[in-house]
Amino acid sequence: MFDYLETFQLITLLFAVGCLILSLFLFEKKKIHFSLTLLILSSLFIGFMICSLNPFLNIWDEQYHALVAKNMMENPFKPVLCQIPVLPYHFQSWTNNHIWLHKQPLFLWQIALSLKVFGTHEIAVRIPSIIMHSVMIFFIYRMGKLAISERVGYIACLLFTFSFYQLEIVSGSISTDHNDVAFLFYVTGSIWAWFEYINSKKRRFLFLLSLLVGCAILVKWLVGLLIFSIWFVWILSNYKTNPIFRWSTWKYYTFAFIGALLIMLPWQWYILHSFPLEAAFEFKYNALHFSEALEGHGGTFWFHFEHISSIYGSGTFIPLLILLGWILSMVKSKNKAYRLAFGCSVLVIYLFYSLAKTKMVSFTIIVSPILFIGLATLIHEIFNYFQKVKVLHKINPLLRTILLFALLFTVFKPRKIREMHTFEKNPAYLQKFKDKMGFIHQVNLNPRFQQQKHVFFNQHFTDYGHVNFMFYTSHIGYDFIPTEEQIKIAKKSNYPIVIVDNGALPEFITKDSTLILLKNS
Repeated sequence: MFDYLETFQLITLLFAVGCLILSLFLFEKKKIHFSLTLLILSSLFIGFMICSLNPFLNIWDEQYHALVAKNMMENPFKPVLCQIPVLPYHFQSWTNNHIWLHKQPLFLWQIALSLKVFGTHEIAVRIPSIIMHSVMIFFIYRMGKLAISERVGYIACLLFTFSFYQLEIVSGSISTDHNDVAFLFYVTGSIWAWFEYINSKKRRFLFLLSLLVGCAILVKWLVGLLIFSIWFVWILSNYKTNPIFRWSTWKYYTFAFIGALLIMLPWQWYILHSFPLEAAFEFKYNALHFSEALEGHGGTFWFHFEHISSIYGSGTFIPLLILLGWILSMVKSKNKAYRLAFGCSVLVIYLFYSLAKTKMVSFTIIVSPILFIGLATLIHEIFNYFQKVKVLHKINPLLRTILLFALLFTVFKPRKIREMHTFEKNPAYLQKFKDKMGFIHQVNLNPRFQQQKHVFFNQHFTDYGHVNFMFYTSHIGYDFIPTEEQIKIAKKSNYPIVIVDNGALPEFITKDSTLILLKNS
């Protein structure tokens, strides 16, 4: 099953499994802190293993995010895709433009920092997601513990850590990849901070909440305000003890909201003044996601309900189990605030994205920690039933551990991981990536291309392969064979022009001695 793994990947997987087994054992021994520490280590190991399986940038979004982040290493306040646009471009095309405002900048800054520290490599692109995925274990554990119990929090962390879908997003293999991981991190963090505030009434958690909400908006726009919708409903539900029209009822809510705005607004002001055309277009384009099915990402009202199994596991009964767990988590919650948080967050997100015309499976993952807590509640109740069975009472801890380990193996979907990363169903697709990386390696080793920037055409090994090419090299890339007019324009840039010779180049190119024709060998 794991014979496709390289030696270091197999060792990393074994470390992850070892940490997991020790974590399960220590949790049964009530060594909670050690158990969570080992689970976080296990998450880091498994995340690194998954992220090392594809030694190239993934299509679609990861290659764009990586290239923009690479360019932001030089100037973090000027997000660009094609750093030097030799040919004219359309500023509205996020796949081929210059100034790139298609996403908010925070997760790109994180990737840029990682590239600065670890080098221009696909693993460095994924390191921030690996770290955030691991830190979320703490958020989820605390939310589950505060709302229901330690064991529920711990089981939810296990499910989240080894969830196939979550790990695939971390690895960049699913569209919107690192953007979604960062958004999930900051939204989950803001909900956690609110849980801690409700529990302790310590105002430092409100400062954290403001910071995390502001960061969430700087990753993926206004849905990052989710916690304020939960908080709003909670305030309204307490109208008998805290009159709605009293300033003290809304004071902290208002300050936290203003704090979040102060974090996210400067960037919006900056891009509107520095890149007015691009910023105005992107703000309008973002709004269209609700009213139009953009880029072919459409579906019925039930789209996100139909894809619950894609996120949480295969099987006909998964949606039913998720629903039962979600309801049970509200029933078992210790107080009304947590109950409202579990209920409102899922209802708001699923209703909002079901009404929105643009549909993508990952849109609803920001409530996945809540639904994992629900599923963990259901599992916990089953374990409680085992505890009451006299025959099973003495072996219950061992039985729990074995059942959890088996459940995690199912959630992890090793067979699906193999299919995804070895391209078993489409080996020719993997060969395209190998050809692309081989060509990039060829260019980087060629002394001819090391002294000066060149313009490369016909970089169409994979879809928009020039984006990958510009990430791994210092050159300018285009994925098409240029026309005579485009060659004339490119020559004005004074960069040498290289055209990948695929054996089907037009005569006006093959007879032009000023052009460099390069075979992909």
